[in-house]
Amino acid sequence: MSSHKNVIARLWEAFRSRIFKSAFTFQYKDLLTGGAWRAALLNEAAPRSGARVLQVHIRESNISADLLAKYPGCKLTSVNPFNQAPETIEGVQRLSFEHGRICCDGASFDKVVCCMALHPLEPPAKLALLKEMRRVLRSRGTLYLAELDKAYSKRETLALIGTYDLYGHDTAVSHSDGTWTAQIELAEFSHVKLVYNEADVIGRVSIFRARR
Repeated sequence: MSSHKNVIARLWEAFRSRIFKSAFTFQYKDLLTGGAWRAALLNEAAPRSGARVLQVHIRESNISADLLAKYPGCKLTSVNPFNQAPETIEGVQRLSFEHGRICCDGASFDKVVCCMALHPLEPPAKLALLKEMRRVLRSRGTLYLAELDKAYSKRETLALIGTYDLYGHDTAVSHSDGTWTAQIELAEFSHVKLVYNEADVIGRVSIFRARR
């Protein structure tokens, strides 16, 4: 009887896990594609006409279309460090990401807008990507960085558990306690400032502004 109960318990845990994964996957995509952080990031970045802007994103967090609609005069380039199949958006130049490098010269952009591209990475890769974003910014250029941050509710904690399940423990742990933000200064950005911190869909999102 005890063995039978253990089997039932294991089956229930597996079922519950599948339900959680299914629900998380749906809401995670909703966060990336339609979260309030997107509009907040657009308002913060606000590139002037003629500004050279690089967007760094994972596939679902691409804000290129919204950025061009709101600021049609900027010169927008996009890169996906995960080499996922790119979206084709008119007016957006695409760069490749090879051997840990954004394939362009240094000091090529006035602004870099990073859209949820750090939390899928382990700490050394987070730092390396931040250093690459600094490399391609001109002197005194500005980074705008939107990312999942430390949770203040059970719901927000579940979001981080979901990213743990998707990408691995080492990717999520520094977001769960907020220590991932230290890497912005480790990458030698200055004037780091938190400009937005709100609960959004299933997680808590912060936006940071920093200077090269």
